[in-house]
Amino acid sequence: MAVLAGPRERLAQAAIAFDFHIGVGDPGQVIADYAGSKRCDEVVMGTHGRGFLGGVVLGSVAQKVVQLAAMPVVLVK
Repeated sequence: MAVLAGPRERLAQAAIAFDFHIGVGDPGQVIADYAGSKRCDEVVMGTHGRGFLGGVVLGSVAQKVVQLAAMPVVLVK
């Protein structure tokens, strides 16, 4: 919760509506399931930009969300 305090405060000060959720489990699965349960139109998430080989070797949360999500996923590098 302490890590989220700063970003939550900045969003609130900018009057930007937001919601947050803390999930337990495989991150890619948790993100895809949460987006589906909230009936999101799309998921926008950042990547580390390691490229294809890095994603294969290290595993990639973003790559897993792309595979599992029922809605479009926009990746920001």
